[in-house]
Amino acid sequence: DAFLVKFRITSQFVGSNDLSLWQLLGAANFVLQLIGVVRVGKLMQRRLFVFAFAGEDCIMDEKDEMSMLAYNAMLTMKIWENTQSWLRFSVVMLNFGDFDFQKLVVNSRRNGTTTTESEFIDSEAANKTA
Repeated sequence: DAFLVKFRITSQFVGSNDLSLWQLLGAANFVLQLIGVVRVGKLMQRRLFVFAFAGEDCIMDEKDEMSMLAYNAMLTMKIWENTQSWLRFSVVMLNFGDFDFQKLVVNSRRNGTTTTESEFIDSEAANKTA
């Protein structure tokens, strides 16, 4: 709803035939708000990675960054091994988000094993291709 209201207000600035400073500022403000919405997702993803990999100090040092990259690489490899198809792999990877990562980490910590990863990937791939 808020997007539509802002879009309608912005259309008044963009839709006019003359270009003044106010029209330019109104359109630029809308574009900056759109960029800000996209960045929130990256910020949330980064915060989740800090929670999972940084430890008690909540500071991602080089070792923590390497652990995060290695985990993401292994997770990607596991997803590929379980999907065995470029299409299914693409669907899972494009839809894999913060909530999926959180479920994966919480389930593996709760069970004390990492065997839930392949089960999770299998169920997610089945749900997203069905």
